[in-house]
Amino acid sequence: MGRVDHGAIFRKGAGTLMNERQAEQLAARTLRLGAYERISDDQEDELTGDRGAGVSRQREALELLCQMLTSSGPSTWTVHQHYTDNDISAFKDVVRPDFERLLDDLANGVVEGIVVYDLDRLARRPKDLERVIDIFDAAGKSGRRLWFATVHDKIDLSSPDGLTLARVMVAFANKSSRDTARRVAAKHKATALTGRPVGGTRPFGWRWTDGSEPLTLQDGRVVPAGHRQHVVDEEERAIIQGAASDILLGVSLNTICRDLNERGIRTTRGNQWRPGPLRLLLESPRLAGYRVHKGTFLPDRTGTGFVRGGWDPILDEDVWQQVHDTLRRRSARTARADANRRYLLSGILRCSECLGPMRGNARKDLGHFYACQIRGGQGGQAGCGKVSCSGPPADELIRQAVKARMPPSSIEAPVAPWPRTDELADLKTTIAGLVPELTESSGDARRLLSAQFTKLSELIEKLHAERATWLDGQRHRVRHASVGPEQFNALTVEKQRLYVRGEISAIIVRPADRKMNRFDYTRLSVVWKEGPDAGAASAIA
Repeated sequence: MGRVDHGAIFRKGAGTLMNERQAEQLAARTLRLGAYERISDDQEDELTGDRGAGVSRQREALELLCQMLTSSGPSTWTVHQHYTDNDISAFKDVVRPDFERLLDDLANGVVEGIVVYDLDRLARRPKDLERVIDIFDAAGKSGRRLWFATVHDKIDLSSPDGLTLARVMVAFANKSSRDTARRVAAKHKATALTGRPVGGTRPFGWRWTDGSEPLTLQDGRVVPAGHRQHVVDEEERAIIQGAASDILLGVSLNTICRDLNERGIRTTRGNQWRPGPLRLLLESPRLAGYRVHKGTFLPDRTGTGFVRGGWDPILDEDVWQQVHDTLRRRSARTARADANRRYLLSGILRCSECLGPMRGNARKDLGHFYACQIRGGQGGQAGCGKVSCSGPPADELIRQAVKARMPPSSIEAPVAPWPRTDELADLKTTIAGLVPELTESSGDARRLLSAQFTKLSELIEKLHAERATWLDGQRHRVRHASVGPEQFNALTVEKQRLYVRGEISAIIVRPADRKMNRFDYTRLSVVWKEGPDAGAASAIA
């Protein structure tokens, strides 16, 4: 082995030496590159009206880049695989699926380098760039060279100078993203304070208008022309109000979704309804006419209320509040239990031996039966497991008994206004008038006003609770008036259960005295909620 001419190497310089080594590695090779395309906000192309135009242009530029690199050197640069994250930010803390796949393929040798339109397409956060650099460093230590090229800049991630340049560029890109995020957040908050609706996907319950004419709302406010406007869709309003009524009556989200899907009703994206999206819809303050920002209410400029949206509400405020609170109270465990109650009398029938609840069980002949479960007794105690009965005849008996007590349905069920409506409105007006005085007063005057404000707030909250209870009773009355014996059988099992629970406290089932081919109705005793045991089921059927 000859001696190394250190002087000659020193005269050439490090850059020349690295270029010579790169040329040696590039000689007569075909490089397999991963082409990465990304855009944060995929808007419709102004020329074609299509989405995906941004990443398509990047893909064309990368193909051209590989042709230029091939023509200027001894190796052939080829795009082995395209990795595309369309409409995904590189600044936000979100997962970019194809970026992760690119890093895995780069580390495992599936591709030998990266070509990207610009460095900020690949990374806008320093920690993402460091992940790429770590893979390049690990490959270099193992004797494997990786390649990197962009359309606009010459960056060599295998050299210290290239790494420094890349880190500085990503740091500036990150700062630019943060500055943009602050400006956009300020703009969105300012827009929210005006009550103007945001764009995007049409919310269920409303339809868009082009905003060419001013829009007068039910409360007298006027939405000026010039922006898209929300106008209530009457068919979807009825669907939302029906779902809200079902929730307050105890119907599960699963049942409501199943009913909507069977009726062919879809979300605004054309998807079938699922409990999660339906719950988000019903909990949204938009239904009560309020504009929120980042998921929270915004106080209006006077400080006396929250910012109202520039659209008509679909639910009354108190109704929305009750729906929201009802959904919040329901635990996941309760929701799953309700969804699994496919049998009319499951949990309503009681074993006469231990008073434990009897649960529905499927049979091989596609029927069902109710049985006292050894592990499902009252108060967490073990049941006796001694009593069971056939399901279909017991269900039919109770259906007939409940229908016999139901009045015929009425087409009109007028609801009188809440008698203390004016009192509540006057209190709200009074407390709104105290706000300016509170902000300007001090000392003893402020303490007196604060005490008065607190007293009025408590009274308003009490009246709201009273009104909510009154409205809940009115809804039940209207619902029962609209459903009579002739409509009862058409209801879902879960809705029938609600009516049964509304009329019956319990149904006691006695053991069978002897084996017989027909169902013995005298084994069932119904405890109606209006009074003591009404006697054997056969007597009330």
